[in-house]
Amino acid sequence: MKIPRGFVRPFNTYNIPSIINNSKVHSTYRENRKRNEDDLMKIYNKELVAFPYEEERFNKLLNIHGPVKKKNVADFFFNPEMYINVKNDRVGSVTPSHFAIENVDKCFLFEKEHLDGFFPEGLAGELPKDILMHGGGGTDRESGTQTKGKEASPDGDHQHDNLDVFLRELERNQIAPDHRLIKKAQQLKGVGLLFRKLAYEIVDELKHFEENYKLRKRRDSHKLDSYFAQRGECASYYDGGDTSGDSAEEARSMKGNPNGGYSSGYHSGHQRMSYKSRSFLIDGKRGTGKSCILNSVVLWAKLNQWLVIFVPDVKKYKFDINTIVRSNTNLYIQPELSRQFLEDLVKTNESFLKKLKVDKGILESTCLDGTHLLYNKKIYDDIIKKTIDAEVANDEQNYNALSEREKNLYMQKLYKFYYDNVKIPNLLDKFSTPPNLLELAHIGINNASYANLCIYALFEHLKKQTEFPLLIAVDQFNFNLSVSEYLSINFENTKYNGYIPTYYFTIPKLLLKWDANKYKRCVKIVSTCWDRENRRNFRPELLGIHKRDVKTARNFTLREFKNYVAHLYNQDVIYNFDVNKLEYFYMLTGGNGFQARKLLTTLY
Repeated sequence: MKIPRGFVRPFNTYNIPSIINNSKVHSTYRENRKRNEDDLMKIYNKELVAFPYEEERFNKLLNIHGPVKKKNVADFFFNPEMYINVKNDRVGSVTPSHFAIENVDKCFLFEKEHLDGFFPEGLAGELPKDILMHGGGGTDRESGTQTKGKEASPDGDHQHDNLDVFLRELERNQIAPDHRLIKKAQQLKGVGLLFRKLAYEIVDELKHFEENYKLRKRRDSHKLDSYFAQRGECASYYDGGDTSGDSAEEARSMKGNPNGGYSSGYHSGHQRMSYKSRSFLIDGKRGTGKSCILNSVVLWAKLNQWLVIFVPDVKKYKFDINTIVRSNTNLYIQPELSRQFLEDLVKTNESFLKKLKVDKGILESTCLDGTHLLYNKKIYDDIIKKTIDAEVANDEQNYNALSEREKNLYMQKLYKFYYDNVKIPNLLDKFSTPPNLLELAHIGINNASYANLCIYALFEHLKKQTEFPLLIAVDQFNFNLSVSEYLSINFENTKYNGYIPTYYFTIPKLLLKWDANKYKRCVKIVSTCWDRENRRNFRPELLGIHKRDVKTARNFTLREFKNYVAHLYNQDVIYNFDVNKLEYFYMLTGGNGFQARKLLTTLY
């Protein structure tokens, strides 16, 4: 549309009353406007949201209105239904049947002494800190509900105890508390272990591994395994067969029967095949409960009589100050930590190690740093060649008189003579062959210089055993990939700036291997820890870890978050928490356990 020249756009005029700047009206308007702008700026900067006692003002500014329903505190605090092993108001023992789908999102409850029996090597994650800070949830805790000679009541001496606050809240809601409720609340003290859905899935896989190590018949997914194996997209879960995914026995029967059918021994559907060993990597952000999942899986395995090697603290091999010894292969041995590793192993698996016999050949071929004898002797190849050349030069006249064939034989005899005379320290030089793995472990415990050799020899024996299902569980797996606090001149002027990489130490090097396929009956589960490192740079595929083996732990669901916060309240970690703000804090923290505990312990 073309606007003609000289056109003046009309505009509306409003009768706006003038406001004198120094008037009381303008002063009040300016103050109210400034207050609202400041509050909105706080919301934008996430300052006002962090304080729950300003929630009403926050909702008013954003015009958030809705019906407010008060929750029943009796369903939230001191509720035995949220604990798996609490029955008839008493804490019972944990059984394998408790690891069921209906118990997902609930907690196991342990007394500290009872938990030490399951985990003498220690617990993974933040649970050891909880035990130290809060006395392990013992029953002798001093509180207003446990005074001698008096019954707990809201009018006791300890008015700020959570149970007293809980009882007063019941009276305010016109719910009469009885003495049975008070006694029940007193018994809900201990260390909690949340049973997550991912833990149930891994436990279900372990059950399948345990029951079907020797399958009596095909399982439903066998044809799918064979199909994907032929396409080369993933490996079959059945070991010892050909590329089609069939077992060794089945492959032999197929070769004997050109029609593709099974031999007479397999027509009944009772063929036997090995179930392939598996590995899992539990990854996720900090505070998602990775270590808690690992603790739950280890607990199930120990209850089901598995041989469990649990390493909850890889960090000590990286940060602890200990004596280190460099070997000929440029690996670093930590004798004292190796001895502690064997002690923890014997505490939990003494009965299993006693039944497994020792193979003398493995001891003869294992060196002090855990490497194979032949690999260790390769270091001396250059020295042997120089010695042979010097000997030939001294007797050059006689050497030149020989024919080519005689020269080759002469060189081979010299090489074998010097090679056989290379002496590598070995366990059998000082000790006789132990009868079983338990005695082998005791040799390493009593002689720290041989502890690392005993560990590697023990793992070599476990690769071949099929008598017991084996679980290797490692927490803080990613700490094996970075540099340690130890210095060495061998790493100066390198990208490590003089610090020894953690995987140059013998035990972290052993735990870092993604080699469950070398074990005949083993499941290996590792989890990461990101309290000191950046997760962004973590690339598990470089270690040969397939994406199907990575299990990602997510933040808590609302039900898990509710049980987590309720357990913190029951153990007096937080005080006087308002149950009606549960969804509000779930929104603030995103269901992250670390952020939730950090925020709630600050505010409550």
